[in-house]
Amino acid sequence: MANSGGNGTKLSYLLKSMQGSFVMTIAIASTMTWVLGFMGYMEISMSAIPALTVIACMGICIDLTALVTLFFCAGRGTHDERIANALKCVFIPTLDSMMSTIVGCFALAFSVIELFVLYFFAMYVCVAMAGALNGLVLLPTLLYFIGPYASHESGGGAQKMKEPKHQLGTQVKKLKNADDQLTASAVDMHEL
Repeated sequence: MANSGGNGTKLSYLLKSMQGSFVMTIAIASTMTWVLGFMGYMEISMSAIPALTVIACMGICIDLTALVTLFFCAGRGTHDERIANALKCVFIPTLDSMMSTIVGCFALAFSVIELFVLYFFAMYVCVAMAGALNGLVLLPTLLYFIGPYASHESGGGAQKMKEPKHQLGTQVKKLKNADDQLTASAVDMHEL
């Protein structure tokens, strides 16, 4: 009997992961639709080079959405608290990922060969911008409305979220004390 509770917990984590993955798949499909729509708008026909960009787009989409979904599903509290915590953790890295992709392709914007400008620069900028917008705007909205609920374990979720801050404060105090002791011993060594 005691083991059945563990199996129930494992099943709830599995179902929560599946629901989060489903929501993430919707955001990825949206990004792919944006990119394919952009290709149609720019009259880029599907050939080997755009096909490789579309395949790379899937990898970039997963990169820009997986962490938001992971932090949301692993978090505790209400949907609002979990979305705020997830975005707090991944907002800057996601923007950094988007900007590094754009900066990495920026030299191609000034190429005299239009193939590089259209098939690489424009496509990758579209992928980075659509992926970041979907990962930071659409995905949190979808998670809010159809995302999995937090697991109900013993104790309040808000109290458990505050524990690491308290532990972190204690660790910072210990590090400051150790730094002060190290500085004091360094001063003593210089006096010798």
